[in-house]
Amino acid sequence: TDVTPTPEPVPVRPLFACTHERYRWLMHHPDARTDADSAWLRDYRRGEEYADLKDLYAAEGIE
Repeated sequence: TDVTPTPEPVPVRPLFACTHERYRWLMHHPDARTDADSAWLRDYRRGEEYADLKDLYAAEGIE
């Protein structure tokens, strides 16, 4: 019997309708982030939209 664990599949990256959907997906799928995603996250967290939604993200546990 083969007991070799199978790796978890990388989630399929969806098309995002808005930036907060992208943020949520990236926060829930850190292993799927690219270098470009990491740069985007840094910029997003400095912006007004993030400031406006920060409490919501905190409530969701994805701050």
